Amino acid sequence: MVTADQDPVVLLIILILLAAGMGFIVAGRRIEGEARAAAGWPVVIGHLEECGVVECRPTRLEDPSTWDLRIRYSYVVRGITHHSTRYAFGYGGGIDDEKYRRVAEGLQRNPQLSVHYNPLHPSEAVISTDPQTGVTKIGRGCWITAAVATSLWLLTKC
Repeated sequence: MVTADQDPVVLLIILILLAAGMGFIVAGRRIEGEARAAAGWPVVIGHLEECGVVECRPTRLEDPSTWDLRIRYSYVVRGITHHSTRYAFGYGGGIDDEKYRRVAEGLQRNPQLSVHYNPLHPSEAVISTDPQTGVTKIGRGCWITAAVATSLWLLTKC
């Protein structure tokens, strides 16, 4: 049961969840918007130059390692060769290396790539135009948690 002297703490926690949720949702929507825009960019054939999965060791020993897809590919736009390292918007930095290994194996099987490049800035490119983030879902989770916490808090007031 929440006592009256705990009300400010409960309200602060609810506000933090709401603010964090809003931040995650805004960030996720931005990434999703970038991916949608990239789907409309022109496509050229690119060539995979480097592809692998790397372990990113934590600075603290008790933290788990994360994994990342490291790629480099080249593509030509209007006679100029460009290089990029982006696979998808919002992609990278997970603790499950299997996901990255599957993508790397798929890319290595077919080193000729379809590259979407930004026509206004041809040095900006991406291979996959599917947004690769769960940030928006995390934001919604924060909001749902805040709603549940608010409901429970209000029930203690009745």
